[in-house]
Amino acid sequence: EILQKDEDASKKFLQLTDLAFEFRRSLPRQDVRGPVSINAFAQAPRLRNVSFETDMSPRPPMVALVLPWHQLERYSSHGGGDDALDHILLANPKDLVYLQYVVATFYTNVPKHPVAMPKLQVLRAQACDNASRLAELLDSLVLPSLVELQLRGGFTQEDCLFTKVKNLVVRSGCSLRKMELD
Repeated sequence: EILQKDEDASKKFLQLTDLAFEFRRSLPRQDVRGPVSINAFAQAPRLRNVSFETDMSPRPPMVALVLPWHQLERYSSHGGGDDALDHILLANPKDLVYLQYVVATFYTNVPKHPVAMPKLQVLRAQACDNASRLAELLDSLVLPSLVELQLRGGFTQEDCLFTKVKNLVVRSGCSLRKMELD
């Protein structure tokens, strides 16, 4: 609500290349129905690096972010949950090299078709709730430049995480140097 785009927002962020911001609910037990939308940074033609942080509280509201996703090189999200990964998978930024997505609730919809991210080198993802969706997402990714993979969450034996990771590496033809799974 505070960060909604106004008439002059496009003039304010023409030179912005790096953005780190937090969203904190003003009332700790506030019931929010539906997503909270933040679109103040949608018009930032030079924006390349974004770090977003929100509450890690139980049952957080989903945050809907509007950013120039197609031009990002680095994205980091840490908090309750947002729709950023959905946007990244749709926009498929050609120069994205780093993606960190640590959320309490994994809201992301798994794409029906493979998503190739040719330059992504580092993928760090963690989900407490809906971790099986995160595991399922691995079947849709092709990451030929991946050198570091970190996956954490409430995975179950049915998620077959180790098999999915092995298949991702084979499908992508990447040369992992560092891997952390739990």
